[in-house]
Amino acid sequence: MKGFLISLILLWIMLPAFAEVDTYKLELEIWELTNLERLAHGLPALQYDEGLADLARYHSANMYRQGYTGHTDREGLDVDGRARKYYPQMLYQTIGENIARYQNAEMKNVAADNVKGWMNSPGHRANILHPDYTYLGVGVVVKGKDYLATQNFATPITVALDKIPKSISVKENLVLRFSYLGQNDLEGFMAILSYPDPKREYLDPSGQIVVGAEPIPVSWNTDGTFELQISFKAGKGIYHLGFGTAENYLLGYTLKVN
Repeated sequence: MKGFLISLILLWIMLPAFAEVDTYKLELEIWELTNLERLAHGLPALQYDEGLADLARYHSANMYRQGYTGHTDREGLDVDGRARKYYPQMLYQTIGENIARYQNAEMKNVAADNVKGWMNSPGHRANILHPDYTYLGVGVVVKGKDYLATQNFATPITVALDKIPKSISVKENLVLRFSYLGQNDLEGFMAILSYPDPKREYLDPSGQIVVGAEPIPVSWNTDGTFELQISFKAGKGIYHLGFGTAENYLLGYTLKVN
């Protein structure tokens, strides 16, 4: 989870107060308008991810409840920290965030005004037009006269479909399922399990010695998901699971083995 970009905009528009609105509809409209901007600049559309949307909704609601507007929350977490804590299922290369706040906004045009405001701000525009991002989630909260919106962008590799256990028995054979969200060709795609002891050697089936880690066979399902069966040959300790190729992989899932 290598990097993140954040950008903030405060938009105070003194217009007639609004009635109850469909925030989910606004979220999808912001996503669609964001993709129109990307397509107009020769970039591929962003796919929608409900996990990123939940993360965005959490932040928008948190800003309202706790009376602040910013990327760093009251726990001291930025978007990367929040994703690690509240969306640990996603393994990503980059992550970014746009936020906005309106007061007394006109709901009829608020999504378009919001995206237009972001596009007129260099930091927000850079996130919307970032060529590496592939997924987006949007979280809108409307409370009284307050409208808050958060966009969470990411370049994910995988999302775990099973909950990662907080602790695992060393004798257990752990089975985990994942969705692949990466954009690279699957040729050479593999799972890597790093050992608690980086000097521990593993002899793979071809007779090659691997130090500090071992490849885990990937079993693909007909629905495009895949499954891993993991045993803990290096004993107790902290393992890290990641994905990529033999030359370039990213570790992100922590497995505590007792």
